[in-house]
Amino acid sequence: MKAHNYYVYILSNKNNKVIYTGMTNDIYGRMYEHKNYILEGFTKKYKVDKLVYYELTLRTIKDLIYFVIPNLIRNLIFQHFGDAESSSA
Repeated sequence: MKAHNYYVYILSNKNNKVIYTGMTNDIYGRMYEHKNYILEGFTKKYKVDKLVYYELTLRTIKDLIYFVIPNLIRNLIFQHFGDAESSSA
């Protein structure tokens, strides 16, 4: 599978209660779609349009779906809530 340049990104809503992860090869175009609620779906329904993180990566789509995005979410949760394993001991 061929690797391409992709942006992996995380969006949130106004009060940071909802998160959305995505990937695209055109971050500016995709953010325009999110900010203007052009497409029907999750981000329009929950008004998720605030970019909180993005990263340019050279990966295959399979790598992004199975490894990169889950690790980003896990790291974001640890940064926000701390490591549950170390705090429970």
